[in-house]
Amino acid sequence: MTNPSGTVVFMGAGASRAFGLPLTDQILPRIVQRLRQNGSGGKQLFPGRDSARLNDDLRKAFLVLYSGLDLNLEEDQGLPNITNVLSFLDHLILYDQPAALRFGKKELVQCRRLLERAIMEVLIDTDLSQIKEHLEDAQDYTPEILEVPDMTPRGMDDSQRQVLDQFVAWMFSKGKDNGGPLNIITTNYDVAVETPIFQKIGPKQLETTIDFGFDWRNPFTDVLVPRPQRPRIGIYKLHGSLNWLRCDLCGQLYLNPREVIAYLSFNERQAWANTCTCGEWPLRHLIVAPSMVRDVRDPHLLNVWRSATEALRVAKEWYIIGYSLPAEDLAIRSMLLRAYSARGLEDGSRPLRERAGKAGPRLTVVQKGSSARPAYAAMFSNFEFIDGGLEQLVGMG
Repeated sequence: MTNPSGTVVFMGAGASRAFGLPLTDQILPRIVQRLRQNGSGGKQLFPGRDSARLNDDLRKAFLVLYSGLDLNLEEDQGLPNITNVLSFLDHLILYDQPAALRFGKKELVQCRRLLERAIMEVLIDTDLSQIKEHLEDAQDYTPEILEVPDMTPRGMDDSQRQVLDQFVAWMFSKGKDNGGPLNIITTNYDVAVETPIFQKIGPKQLETTIDFGFDWRNPFTDVLVPRPQRPRIGIYKLHGSLNWLRCDLCGQLYLNPREVIAYLSFNERQAWANTCTCGEWPLRHLIVAPSMVRDVRDPHLLNVWRSATEALRVAKEWYIIGYSLPAEDLAIRSMLLRAYSARGLEDGSRPLRERAGKAGPRLTVVQKGSSARPAYAAMFSNFEFIDGGLEQLVGMG
């Protein structure tokens, strides 16, 4: 293989926590909190004309699945992890098993769809009613769409924004120091990290500078943007993104570098913002929700995974941030192991363990606390472990 070059930054949910976004085990408590606030003046789920009905539907589904929970109680009842809830739903749907009398596959699919929408709203963490009204009323691509990013700023305090700004500056510095591309691989749907990168690069250079792992359609021009031949930056989102929408008919994917758009897939009225240039509507979000029953078959995501694996394989150094290497995440563990080992050496006769240890990238693991260290020590023979989280990493840069 050619000499390793470039930097890979691999991010799990723990990385986004530094910017105020929830960890996986914090998502369901936030969803339940918003269910309680429905009609009381706080942030509610599913804003819009059908809010009361959809909130009621989700409450009924929880009562069927977890009859021992009282969603009106404020105290901690030991809510299940959102991954467990979705895995439970996926199992029932996959095997076409009703959860209760008159609560079969149709109701289970609707429950899962509502949970996906709730997850998006918790991650976006802003009032979507104004932008939804704006997008639904617009009939064509107009200059007013340029104002959309200012309409939906996600809440972030000064310290979180400072960490984000320092992190982005640190990544650009690493990319320059290693004389190769900067490749960002993430399991997260949010666009907290991409947004300042897009702003820094600018709209004119974005299409030729950043590789997303696939060709994508520009939502403002409908032009299909090919993958750049010599990208400076790769952004590979293994589980989809809040700024993607996919057309079921022509199979193309819209990517909006200015705004989150995935929630538009839940719009039950046709509008220009949820209609493909081929005429199909509604466009669909592309999110692999946290579940033990995961099925990654979408061709865009398959290309993302292949691109991420190759970026890892040829990189000079890896930074794995906020990812605990859970035992059930077999696909990512497999990708990391294969990329770490498939480096290529002139002397192929050496044992795999020795070859991987000598030829592997310089690996730095960044976590909050040290609980994930044993999992990494069992998988990798040599790495640096930083237990102070992303804040400590950017302070070192």
